[in-house]
Amino acid sequence: MASATWNVDASGNWSLGSNWTPTTAADGATYTASITKAITADRTITVDTNRTIGNLTFSGGTSTINWYLQSSSTNALTLDNGGSQPAVAVTTPTYVTAKLAGTNGFVKSGAGLLAITNAGTNPNTITGTIRVTGAQGSGGYIGFSGYGAAGPLSSNVNVFPGTGGVVP
Repeated sequence: MASATWNVDASGNWSLGSNWTPTTAADGATYTASITKAITADRTITVDTNRTIGNLTFSGGTSTINWYLQSSSTNALTLDNGGSQPAVAVTTPTYVTAKLAGTNGFVKSGAGLLAITNAGTNPNTITGTIRVTGAQGSGGYIGFSGYGAAGPLSSNVNVFPGTGGVVP
């Protein structure tokens, strides 16, 4: 178990150690996955085995070059930062269709859009409060889709005054 940084300007599987520096996939409660490689086109990371991570950072793209995080089969990315709320920092538009799990929600920070889609046959099971912080008017938003009348996830979504926003 370790923190790691995505080191390729390519799409790929989360579990493949050579996609990360050091050459071990980011995994483990309280550890950080830094997906910060400068990318030249949209890139997709596939959560191809169940993983747990404490914190996520997405950067390296542009307003038109995005990160995508998806699951294969029924695999989940569990957000677990020990006793602290997991942190998700986003400066590059990031689209998540991967199954998200965990019991402590997360704090979304940064000026980038984080779009979370409930993946029908592999729905999110994350619970807890989702807090959104970020510079108002600078794109520090979180969006949800695919949740129907029940609303986003099984969580409360809090937007702190003067910061960020929620896109239903």
